[in-house]
Amino acid sequence: ALADQMDSHGFCQPSLSLLAHDAMCSQSTVLENLRRLEALGLIMRCSRMTEDGKYLPDEYHVPLERPFEPEEHVR
Repeated sequence: ALADQMDSHGFCQPSLSLLAHDAMCSQSTVLENLRRLEALGLIMRCSRMTEDGKYLPDEYHVPLERPFEPEEHVR
């Protein structure tokens, strides 16, 4: 589902509800698996907010050449 949303540079900003719908699973399952992918260094996730403090869907980057360094912990 995440790969379906990526642009040609490996970036995307899908909502959890869109990913859950596309993957036919719950949002909590999507979030759990995104955290696993991030911990393995396969994706990078960046939280986003509007200027007035409202949350936007996270931005994801999937490296097209080599994985990121794995994190020691999952946030």
